[in-house]
Amino acid sequence: MTTDKISPDMPVKGEEAEMEGQPQEKDPFIPQSSRNSHRPSIEADENVVSWTNKRSAMNQEDFDSKYIYQEPHYEHLGRTLRVSARKFCEPCSSGRALLHAVIGFMPILQWLPKYSWKIDLMNDVIGGLTVGVMHVPQGIAYAVLSGVEPVYGLYSSFFPALIYMFFGTSRHVSVGSFAVVSLMAGLAKRRILPEDSDGQQQSSGSAQLGNLTNDTSNADEELTAIAVVSTITLGIGLVQLLMALLRLQFLTSYLSDQVVSGFTTGAAVHVFVTQLDDIFGIKIPKRSGLGYLFLTLYDIVLTIPKANTVSVLVSVCSIAFLYIGKEYVNPLVKKKIPVQIPFELIVLIITTAVSYIFSLKETHDLPIVEIVPVGFPMPSLPKFDLLPRVIGDAVGISVVIVAVHVSMCKMFAKKHDYKIDAGQELYALSFMGIGCSFFSVYPASTGLARSLVNEGAGSKTLLSSLFSCALLLIIILWLGPLLQPLPMCVLASIIVVALKGMFMKLSELKVLWPLSKIDFLIWLVSFVATVGYDVMPGLAISIVFALLTTVFRSQWPRWHMLARLSETSDYRDSERYAATSLSFGVREFRFDAPLLFTNVDRFKAAVHRAASSDPRSDANGGDVKVEVDRHTTDEAQVNSFTKHLVVDCSGFTYVDYMGVHAIKEIYDEMQKQGVQLYFAAAKAPLLDLFRTSGLYESVSKDHFYPTISDAVYFAQSAMKEVPLQRIDKQRLTD
Repeated sequence: MTTDKISPDMPVKGEEAEMEGQPQEKDPFIPQSSRNSHRPSIEADENVVSWTNKRSAMNQEDFDSKYIYQEPHYEHLGRTLRVSARKFCEPCSSGRALLHAVIGFMPILQWLPKYSWKIDLMNDVIGGLTVGVMHVPQGIAYAVLSGVEPVYGLYSSFFPALIYMFFGTSRHVSVGSFAVVSLMAGLAKRRILPEDSDGQQQSSGSAQLGNLTNDTSNADEELTAIAVVSTITLGIGLVQLLMALLRLQFLTSYLSDQVVSGFTTGAAVHVFVTQLDDIFGIKIPKRSGLGYLFLTLYDIVLTIPKANTVSVLVSVCSIAFLYIGKEYVNPLVKKKIPVQIPFELIVLIITTAVSYIFSLKETHDLPIVEIVPVGFPMPSLPKFDLLPRVIGDAVGISVVIVAVHVSMCKMFAKKHDYKIDAGQELYALSFMGIGCSFFSVYPASTGLARSLVNEGAGSKTLLSSLFSCALLLIIILWLGPLLQPLPMCVLASIIVVALKGMFMKLSELKVLWPLSKIDFLIWLVSFVATVGYDVMPGLAISIVFALLTTVFRSQWPRWHMLARLSETSDYRDSERYAATSLSFGVREFRFDAPLLFTNVDRFKAAVHRAASSDPRSDANGGDVKVEVDRHTTDEAQVNSFTKHLVVDCSGFTYVDYMGVHAIKEIYDEMQKQGVQLYFAAAKAPLLDLFRTSGLYESVSKDHFYPTISDAVYFAQSAMKEVPLQRIDKQRLTD
């Protein structure tokens, strides 16, 4: 590093008397050339004086005394527990309190009596029927993803929407089938109830339960696919109920937008690959484990020569029809009317009719739905003995459901200016899962596309779900058998086209790269882990990696050297601002992170580097141009920057036990090196922590100051190189 020339404009001790009485410029220690070029200069401490609000300089102890600092009041633990217990038991204190609690627990009792029948009814009818039309093809198609018969998709669309109407607080979300959740449930089912080498369920859709438990009994019990999936649904409901009781809705914050986007896009790849066998009309073995997706693709490539030509033709036509209709026709229609054309239902009706008229099953061996019973299944108990086997999968699926659902609820609430209760949403989801598990359904969640359509169609309240369920009820009770000739490849085509929105999330990478490399990496790792490993392990890896990035950012935080902005009392990063002024003998330092056990060593190393660094270097080793008094040839004066170091504590949002000890240790180490340490701008909770931890016994409280300017003033006052008569002892920057 080259030595800067000394400025001719700074007075030395012998010149003070000559300069007294002479007119001075506003900032006499910044040369004219420096003002024009905005180069920082070293100036005497009368320029530390504020140009606006002023008060007497004081340390933290005097500051607290003058402005009457009040210590926080902490509730006694026993009293806190008594208040919590009283609040918990309050609903049972009287009939009125119980009624109020019930009404609060069922939001429909609050909004339905106030419902505007004249204004909102028609909007809810149109929105409900529009979403109901979407429920039919999506529910049937996503049932295949869950590994159950298509008819169960109708039940999984009916019951969740009906239950959520009573307990939910969001007016626009549409609960029911969701591709990612259905896929996760299907993978969990396949792990417990494997399929044969042809990819088919064991005869009559059952397997033996004896090998699923630790019971040594030889008694066997038939286990069906829907029984397994319904038990998974029960497990999901129980997990969500536990989250609601413990008020754990905050856990969804650990699933950042990047984690959810990367994971759902990776899961969409799994969904896409699992539909290829139906599109081509081929049979392939079901695989699982690390990298099973690539093995599945390998099997598909080998089996493509055996593809069913009619199945491929129907799939291509269906995909083209859906894509053109949804991407080109609907945007034009939406400009005229708020209701979108249900192309999924149209293609379902057309292909069902064609399959029935031309007997494609018999003439071309085209796989079809075949059996769609009329009416609802009899309620049945889930397999409670299976819960220990599925609880792990239930936790993972619950996290995805809650994260997607709450984020959609918040989005609509913000857009339409109403409030949701995240805790009540957990109760609604849990009741939905527990209640539906008795009616042969697969796990339900908020459907992204359906929710957007529901809002776009003009739905105003949850009453729209009633009309969706009414349409589904008609199909379940009377029109279901008409869907028996429906080709399975059409359901696969509907799923593939519905994945477009998820694949479009890949465009987020282009936005994330210049914005945040870490967020870009979180998205990418979530996607790669989900695609390369499996859906459930991919979710776990995504969450862990996202949390680790937070740990790493706190373990290796940035630190900065500060300098005062010319003609102000503000201190900013010296490497960012050029028009700054440095004071003789005093350096200002800020550590931008909580002081925790993970970074205390880095903090101490940073303080050592800041105290020993040249004032003309920034925290990253770059050069900062500084003007030094050319009349001062004393080398000790130039090196006096290492004598006083002010630590800006405003970056310490929290300090743990090891952090307090690190402050003690670095203070002692700096004392031995002849460097006086000052601590400034600590927040009130941090000062309370220092007091209760006994830090002031090792580091006197007169080394703590309310602002950086206070600390700089006292540091300069302690310097023998700077005469005290040149310092304004009465006033200091606030």
